[in-house]
Amino acid sequence: MAANEPTGTRTPAPVEVKYVVAPGRSVRVDGKSCGPGTPVNLDRAEGERLRAGGFVVRAGTESKGGAGVSVGGLRIQGGRKPGTKLA
Repeated sequence: MAANEPTGTRTPAPVEVKYVVAPGRSVRVDGKSCGPGTPVNLDRAEGERLRAGGFVVRAGTESKGGAGVSVGGLRIQGGRKPGTKLA
């Protein structure tokens, strides 16, 4: 325990959240490689970091419409926005 920390305080256990590995990506969880569509449990901070990088999506999230395809429980919204030009 740190000298400046009051006695009797504890660090809360990390909250685990369910995610699914994104298509075309793989992640390593507890030393095990997980491929696209694999469900994984990650603590919230790590999961959000990987989600921001496009490696995972939250399990159970589905889009409410629009073009796309469902693969392994993932809703994939493809293509570019209308009016954008290719480089």
